[in-house]
Amino acid sequence: MGLNDFNLDLTLIEQRLKAAGLHVEGALEMPVLVDRPLLQDTVFVLPLEDQGEEPDEIGGPDIQQYSPEQFGVVLGLRSPGDATGASSTAAFVALRQKVKAALVGLIIGEFEPIHFVGGRIVTVNKQTQNVLYQLQFQTAHNVVTEVQNYGD
Repeated sequence: MGLNDFNLDLTLIEQRLKAAGLHVEGALEMPVLVDRPLLQDTVFVLPLEDQGEEPDEIGGPDIQQYSPEQFGVVLGLRSPGDATGASSTAAFVALRQKVKAALVGLIIGEFEPIHFVGGRIVTVNKQTQNVLYQLQFQTAHNVVTEVQNYGD
């Protein structure tokens, strides 16, 4: 990753979670996950939010901008025959711990260490018998880029 990389490569997060022994699948939006039956407990990595602070001129043709970025790891747990999801509590606790242990403090390229922001229940779906819980993580970095003039 170089100084002109604007966003964290989430495939690196997926690789880290796979290396921790988790079953990882791709997804780009939450609605797709809500109605999807799972065959096994699975985690999904989703982009959540990019922010950018006012850029600073750092001399010459370059500017620097501090850019926090949040991503989610959605825990998808099977809860067959249980409309409340209570039967997946032990698996949920273990899965949540594994994800946090794999990601908190991780440094990727020029990004700051990843830290945990929060978590929330997304749904307990009676149709698919899935429980979805989203963990939110954040990192940030300084983007350095060249000022570009258009039309001169």
